[in-house]
Amino acid sequence: MKFNFSVTQPGINFGLELVLNTDQPNYFLTSSVNAGYRILLHEPDAIPLMDTSGFNAGAGESVLVGFEKNEFVRLPAPYGDCEDNPNYRYDQCISNCKRDYFFEKCKCRPIYFKGTSRLCNPVEIIACIYPRTTEYFVSNQQSRCNCRRQCSETKFTYSLSTSRLSDLTIKKFKELTENDIETNILVLNLYYHTLEYKETTVKPAYSILALLADVGGAFGLLLGSTALTFFELGDWLLVSLFSYFHKKFLEKKVSVTKVEPIITEKNTK
Repeated sequence: MKFNFSVTQPGINFGLELVLNTDQPNYFLTSSVNAGYRILLHEPDAIPLMDTSGFNAGAGESVLVGFEKNEFVRLPAPYGDCEDNPNYRYDQCISNCKRDYFFEKCKCRPIYFKGTSRLCNPVEIIACIYPRTTEYFVSNQQSRCNCRRQCSETKFTYSLSTSRLSDLTIKKFKELTENDIETNILVLNLYYHTLEYKETTVKPAYSILALLADVGGAFGLLLGSTALTFFELGDWLLVSLFSYFHKKFLEKKVSVTKVEPIITEKNTK
C-alpha cells in the first residue's frame, strides 16, 4: 500500500505519525527475539533489504525519527564499477540472488520475494528457509551475487530518540489494558530534519583533458627549449665566424713598417 504525502516544512509537527499494534498474541513462525517493528526508509520503487538495513522499534514506546535525504552519484567505468542502467536496482539484484539461493536449497521461495516459483509452506519455512538464512550470511553468499551499485542512488540518514508512552496517551486506548499497550502499542513519528538534501558526487581525480594538457605542456617545454638552444647555437656560430673573418680582413689592410735606428758616431779630439 502506497500513500502520497507532501511536506512543506521540516520538524516534528509536520511529520507522519503512526500508531502501530504489534499484536504479539498472534505472532507466528518468527525467528526474531524482538517484539516490535523493523523500519527502513527507502525510495518508493526500491526493495527494502531488511536484513542489512533499517532499525528496530520496540512496543510500549514513542519513537521519533528525524531523517535527511542523501543523493550519491558514482562514476561508471573506467573510473568506477557501478551500473549506469536506469532500470537496474542494486536491492532488486540482491533480492533475486537470495531468492534463487533459497529455491536451489529448498525448492521454493518465501512469500516476501518476487517471482513465479512455488511459495514455501509453513513447514518448509521452519525446516529449510530459517536454517538456510543463517547459512546464507555465514557463508557470505551475497558476495557471490555479482551485484554492482547503481551509479545514481538515494539513501536516508536518520537519528532516533525514544521515550515511554505517557499516561495521557495510554488512557486514549480505552479498549486495551495497560499491559496490552506496553507490550503491543508503538507510536512512531517520522519527520524531516531539513528540506535540503546533500549530494555526493564522485569526480575523476585525473581526467583525460588534464592528461592531454600536461602532455602538451611537457612537449611545448621540450620543443621550446630545443628551438631556443638551436637559435643560441646559430647565434654563437655567426658571431664567431664574423669575428674570425673581420680579424683576417683587418690584417690584410694594415701594413707594418720596420724602422731601423740610425746610429751616428762622432769622434772628437
